[in-house]
Amino acid sequence: MKFQWSSSKNADNRRKHFLDFEDAFEIFKGPILTEVDDRVDYGEIRTKGIGFLREIVVVLIFTEREGDIIRIISLRKATKYEREKFYKFLQDRLGSIENNV
Repeated sequence: MKFQWSSSKNADNRRKHFLDFEDAFEIFKGPILTEVDDRVDYGEIRTKGIGFLREIVVVLIFTEREGDIIRIISLRKATKYEREKFYKFLQDRLGSIENNV
């Protein structure tokens, strides 16, 4: 998996959210809740991923490109609602694992 992004968009993201796109790969190392971001027609399929960046729950907006490339659009801390949704996802996932043991 390769990552790409706009350097100017990353600079804007660092100023606004204090998070660097260079660290975004970490979200894919652990559990991640994904859903299609279909709030508007972007002309491409955008995915919203909620997961851990170190100990922080973050939201990563990205597109998947040909050749196993992830194009990063945005990275920010999750809202309270998004954190709760992610923790419920983790609980449900752990519950299904425990039930299979």
